[in-house]
Amino acid sequence: PLFDECKEKERALFGEQRKTAWHPRTDEDCVKAIDTYDNIGLKLKKLQQTYHKKYLKVLSPQKVWKIIRAEDRFRQKMIKNMSKHRRH
Repeated sequence: PLFDECKEKERALFGEQRKTAWHPRTDEDCVKAIDTYDNIGLKLKKLQQTYHKKYLKVLSPQKVWKIIRAEDRFRQKMIKNMSKHRRH
C-alpha cells in the first residue's frame, strides 16, 4: 500500500512536469519553464526520500535498497528501449 501511494503521488508530479514540456517562445518563458521543471524535480526527490523513510519503518534496509535499485534499473531499461524504438 505504501508503494502504491508513493507511485500515485509520483505520477501526479510527473504529470505536472509534462505540462511544462510546452514550447516556450521567449527567453523569459524558457526561464519560467526551467524553474517550474526543476522545482517539480525537487518535489519528486523529496517525496521519494519521505517514502524511503516510511519503507524503512516496515521493511529491512536491505529490502528498501533493493526496491530503490530495482526502480533505477527499470527506468534505465525503459529509456534504453525507448531510444532503440525511436531510431527505427
